[in-house]
Amino acid sequence: MIMIPALGFFYAGLVRRKNLIATLTVNAAGANDLLYGNPGQLVSQAIAVVVVGAYSFVGSFILLKVIDKFSPLRVTAEEEEMGLDESQFGEHAFED
Repeated sequence: MIMIPALGFFYAGLVRRKNLIATLTVNAAGANDLLYGNPGQLVSQAIAVVVVGAYSFVGSFILLKVIDKFSPLRVTAEEEEMGLDESQFGEHAFED
């Protein structure tokens, strides 16, 4: 499932925006891109993807650590063994 959006982003971000196939013969006001000898745009976008990914990871990690201090994100092993319906909601899902 993750590959389909990834392929969509690749297509929309690189091919449709002409970052791979832009040429001065098509758009004189533009610039040559990767396939025409100027990889600078693709490199800058790759750097941006890495920076945004790192920023998102670090930001999410910090937020989850702060949330975990006030409300645990995981149940204990005892609660899991008892069953989450009973430990979290006080309900008995199945009769023993």
